[in-house]
Amino acid sequence: MPALLVDYAFDGVSLGWAPELESLPGASAKLCYGRGYQSEIERSDIANGVDNTDMIGIDLVAIDTDPFRAQFQYNRGMDIFDAPIMLSGPFPLAPATNLGDIDWFSLDFMGTKKKVGPGNLNWFASVGLDRATGLGWAGGYVGDGVGTTNLAGRTLADLVLGRDSELVRLPWVGHRSRRWEPEPLRWLGINAGLRMMTAADREEERTGRPSRRAALVNRLLGH
Repeated sequence: MPALLVDYAFDGVSLGWAPELESLPGASAKLCYGRGYQSEIERSDIANGVDNTDMIGIDLVAIDTDPFRAQFQYNRGMDIFDAPIMLSGPFPLAPATNLGDIDWFSLDFMGTKKKVGPGNLNWFASVGLDRATGLGWAGGYVGDGVGTTNLAGRTLADLVLGRDSELVRLPWVGHRSRRWEPEPLRWLGINAGLRMMTAADREEERTGRPSRRAALVNRLLGH
């Protein structure tokens, strides 16, 4: 949904405050406002008949530490349009009409738990350069490819050029994740767990009591 608010013709401003409270480490507050100048776009290949889009947002972080983060976000979009401008590709899009206003919010609690299940779980995106062979790598983005690809490309460029930048000192540089379990063991384990939890949900819905299958899976996951 934010893609319908923030187009390339978008300007805004944000004001943030981080009080540095000892009792609430990492706490911060941010107020954002922006306008999408959709009505100002003048291009022969876009039939523009939409109003400008305005957006206001609030971001409140109560605590932000390595093991725990609590955050609240609220955004309101006014006069949002029906489609972003994407003229490249097989299905080009352009805004044609305003849809109205929209509000959305989220309350997030995120934490880290070490030693989840057997072994050492440390799979995450990484970038690096083997100077002995001259081979570089970047990957593991999963669903965060757009922004992470940009960061990985700039980081890899600094590694190749030998620049001592902040990018090459990021924790994902040079990280080596261990191999996944060999197939078909990985596939069998994942699908067995999914089927067991699906059956556990049906059992609990039918009996109204906690399922032993769910308890077994939770023990295997370290919960």
